[in-house]
Amino acid sequence: MELPRTISWLFAMAAFFLKCTESLGTWSYRGPESPDTWAHHYPDCAGHKQSPVNIVPKQTVFDAGLADLTINYEPNVLAKLENNGHSIQASFLTGKSNISGGGLPSRFQTAQLHFHWGSENLRGSEHQINGRKYPMEIHIVHYNAEKYPNASTAMKKPDGLAVLGILVELQANDNPVLNSITDMLETIRYKGDNRNFRCPKALFIPSSRNQPILHLQRLSHHRYR
Repeated sequence: MELPRTISWLFAMAAFFLKCTESLGTWSYRGPESPDTWAHHYPDCAGHKQSPVNIVPKQTVFDAGLADLTINYEPNVLAKLENNGHSIQASFLTGKSNISGGGLPSRFQTAQLHFHWGSENLRGSEHQINGRKYPMEIHIVHYNAEKYPNASTAMKKPDGLAVLGILVELQANDNPVLNSITDMLETIRYKGDNRNFRCPKALFIPSSRNQPILHLQRLSHHRYR
């Protein structure tokens, strides 16, 4: 399976998951291990506050007291790109890239990013906007670095993680920003395959290429927990 190469960035959606519901266990979107069975294997999936969600903008509430989300990403960091059997994930090995504000209780350091894509262009994203699914969704996972020593510890805590979700749209031409990842896909075709690489800041937030810090305004993203 290949990541779509002809994509553009539609908008950023800040989705703060204060409890990790992703597991390294066996699961699927179809068949005997479909979402209907997840709660039997993973108790967190039986809760009342679940992710992903369908965001209906007309039903969302504007919070005038919510500060802008501050994104402070370094120009490039050393990362390990891995095929984990479910997705392609880049785990950061160096750097202090972080996000703060936007209702977060403290500074959250970047830990990894991964992709969700489908077998066809009409679906692939986990979240939806007005019921529409997008070809791909990128999740940038951060952990509460001011309270916990690492992401493994933070993921077990109710205030441990914050995930920035970005919905991806198709375009006519390939997006060169993704070349650092797509050029290596052939070398990580199987579960467990991995390669180290330099992950550029533009891969996270392309509009911030010439800005050391990006302030994501309240009107440009949605937030939930």
